[in-house]
Amino acid sequence: MEIFIGFGIPDKVMNEAFWFNEAVFWQPDETNRKNICVQDTEDGLSEFPHTVLNQAR
Repeated sequence: MEIFIGFGIPDKVMNEAFWFNEAVFWQPDETNRKNICVQDTEDGLSEFPHTVLNQAR
């Protein structure tokens, strides 16, 4: 958002973005590579809400 603030468009981005509360990351289980692990948000990723904005915008 700091970059969008610099361009003077943070409100436009926030209004057009899709806000969601959960994201699921699939990854191999380090203890058994035949299994997968599911985690809502990777540790340390962000404490802020998630948003998605189409790159074509």
